[in-house]
Amino acid sequence: MKIDEVPQEDAEAFEKEFKVLQYAVDDNGRFTTVKSVGWNPKTVVMQNAWDFENEKAEIARQLVLKGKKSPLYYHARKNMMNSALLAGYTGFCRISVLLHFNPKVFKRLGQKKLQKYAAVFGFESVEQLFQIES
Repeated sequence: MKIDEVPQEDAEAFEKEFKVLQYAVDDNGRFTTVKSVGWNPKTVVMQNAWDFENEKAEIARQLVLKGKKSPLYYHARKNMMNSALLAGYTGFCRISVLLHFNPKVFKRLGQKKLQKYAAVFGFESVEQLFQIES
């Protein structure tokens, strides 16, 4: 596509400052990059993906409120992490992370393990691990 054909439709799902680099052909026939705010089909797909992720986080929040999952489970879902990814960031084995999603097990975790989890989520204190949005 040529530079003047790069989609510049309004990307309602994102801030106006968000731009993607697209490749296009300039007047001399050479490839170059052009900033694009996107095009509607891509925006719709991205918004659907974000809605799906937010829905998963809300389901996780409800499970925590019902006492079926630990707050760690909610923070993982909110940050789009599964047990394997969280295990990779913490150095814990995946089975341990899955056990830590259990509220009874999570309550018994030591300070050292809680600090590792807090660091992964960028929390300043371990207490933030026990908080979920209302």
